Amino acid sequence: MKKFLIIIFCLCSFNSAFSGRLDKGFERLSIYDYFAAKEHFYKSLKKHPAAASYGLSIIYGRNDNPFFNLDSARVHILNAGYEYVRLSEKQKRKYSEFGVSDSSIVYMQDSICSKAFNQATSFSSVERFNIFIERFSFCRYLDEAIDLRNEVAFEEARRLNTSAAYKTFMDTYPDAEQFNDAFNRFQERQFEEETSSRSLTSYVRFIEKHPDSPYRTQAERMVYQLSTSSKNIKDYLAFIRRYPDNRFTAEAWREVYKISMEEFNEQTFLKFKYDYPDYPFKDELENDYRLQTSVFLPFRENGKWGYMNELGELMIQSQYDEVNLFSEGLASVSKDGKFGYINKSGQTIIPFQFNDAERFQNNTAIVRTGDKYGMISRSGEFIIPANYDELSEASEGFCVAILGGKAGYIHKPTRKALTDFAFISADDFKDGYAIVENDEGFGLINVLGKFSIEPRYEEMTWAGTGLLKASLNEYWGLLSTVGRVIVPFQYDAIGEMTENRILLVKNGRCGFADETGNILIPVTYRFTEKFLQNAYFRNGYVKLNDRNKIFVLDSLGKRFQISGYENNGMPSENLIPVQRNRKWGYADLLGKIKIPTQFLDATSFNEGLAIVRTERGYGVIDSGLVWIVPAQFDDIKVIPECIITRKQGKSGIYSRSGKLLAEATYDRVDFIEGKVAWLQADGNSTYINLEKSRIIFKRADSQE
Repeated sequence: MKKFLIIIFCLCSFNSAFSGRLDKGFERLSIYDYFAAKEHFYKSLKKHPAAASYGLSIIYGRNDNPFFNLDSARVHILNAGYEYVRLSEKQKRKYSEFGVSDSSIVYMQDSICSKAFNQATSFSSVERFNIFIERFSFCRYLDEAIDLRNEVAFEEARRLNTSAAYKTFMDTYPDAEQFNDAFNRFQERQFEEETSSRSLTSYVRFIEKHPDSPYRTQAERMVYQLSTSSKNIKDYLAFIRRYPDNRFTAEAWREVYKISMEEFNEQTFLKFKYDYPDYPFKDELENDYRLQTSVFLPFRENGKWGYMNELGELMIQSQYDEVNLFSEGLASVSKDGKFGYINKSGQTIIPFQFNDAERFQNNTAIVRTGDKYGMISRSGEFIIPANYDELSEASEGFCVAILGGKAGYIHKPTRKALTDFAFISADDFKDGYAIVENDEGFGLINVLGKFSIEPRYEEMTWAGTGLLKASLNEYWGLLSTVGRVIVPFQYDAIGEMTENRILLVKNGRCGFADETGNILIPVTYRFTEKFLQNAYFRNGYVKLNDRNKIFVLDSLGKRFQISGYENNGMPSENLIPVQRNRKWGYADLLGKIKIPTQFLDATSFNEGLAIVRTERGYGVIDSGLVWIVPAQFDDIKVIPECIITRKQGKSGIYSRSGKLLAEATYDRVDFIEGKVAWLQADGNSTYINLEKSRIIFKRADSQE
């Protein structure tokens, strides 16, 4: 019995010693005696791991002592939490005397996390954030640390701006918010790096190595352009044979057809069919032959519509309520409130079943059933169901669709939605990209439906191939298709790229830059809104003005000037408009007068004709000063088909040889296939055969 009591006494004394050490540890800690407190806590760890670890976490977690070490603080606070949950309620009540509890451990843990996070943030390096993420994964700052780490890593990749840097970022951080941006930049840099030589071989190799790249279209285009730079049939055929899978083989075939059929007649058509039996668009070929050899013109008789040809001959009896022009061998017509499609023989090809039907393009047509739009094939089968409020023709395989007031894209070949219907507006695809607008602004998406330019701009339009002009804070700049700023956002207006020159406008002055953003013509010339419509290079020249003086500049900004004259226009067809004593005439390239200065205004010659103005009005002359159209009109427009005149708000037409075809008494002038003019006014409808320069139909019975 005595021995048993001695053992109990020893045990009690032993526990009291350890409890005393713990008590002393917290006592010394309360007076900031960190050295003594630390020693007591370490000696108490074995018997009181929860409380001692808690005390040690406080010491290591404070930066007012030499033991400050957040990693050690982390180890001890985690151990404190682990050991605390294993305690009995009696032990927990005992430790509460030292301030050790569930809540105090959680509070201390959060304090250590906060300090560690702030420490990592102050260094703002990938390495520091990774240490925090690895060691402090239990902290509430983990997601924020990961986001900041990814942001720092992405900025480093952007600084290096190489495909390897972006690839490393994507491989290392596949869940990063910047992944899509990195992917787009990786694709761009990969394409630019591997095709930096701009050689045919580099583009072919790129396609072979990266068949799924969004830049494949550009690579294939370059293969096509470099292979067919001479634009002759031989090169087009060689391209087709060498690169059968290139998406531009269809365009090459059509170029072969176009060149072969420049003079369209039955003999050349039959020769083409014989020479190229493997031409892939045989149906189009036959349709095109019929379309080329005869123009079908709508006419109305006794309240019904039919068709005649360009000679005025009846082709299809008047029997329809509404008709449209033929396209790809078919025309949409209506009977009893329903639309269908007929061919040029008058046969119904697609039954009358639609509420509206548009023309065929690329073997498909948009139709409306009820108040919804869809797309059908030439067989009448729906390839895109009639589920949409609006639907556009396909552009690069994608149709813009409107559903519930929001826009999205449908991939025509697969009939699947490319994007959610979330855009305020959506443009057609061009070179693998499309401009879209959402609540945040305008941006650019690629063929994967991902943003290559984030939506943040007030306006955005195409400025040229691979170039976009956008406005930000009411100023305009120029961007690449991945958002790289080419021209800074500091201009009041920007034009469109022509002949590798683009107009820049700032503070009422203008100049020109090239596609890389280099300003080649300083922004010093006077600018007006009227000038914006004509501010583009033609045949290597542009016309500017300043202080009532006209300047003709070449593409490098060098002034083209004919000595001895006040002003001169742009050279064209070996003649130059020149001004002397406020009158305009024409000189040759040496400055010798060919047409005396007698006009109030004069344009450059174009295909043998020039528009001039006298006191009586506008007219048209040829290079021999023969009046093609008398100078008596308010305005004149010369087009390939004819010459359109305007007087007192009405339109008329002359042939290009100078024959009056219609007095200026019509409200509207349209052209059908470049062969027939369709003039309308006050219920009168007139067709004029432009090739034969004669009226073929005139009747006071309009489409209305």
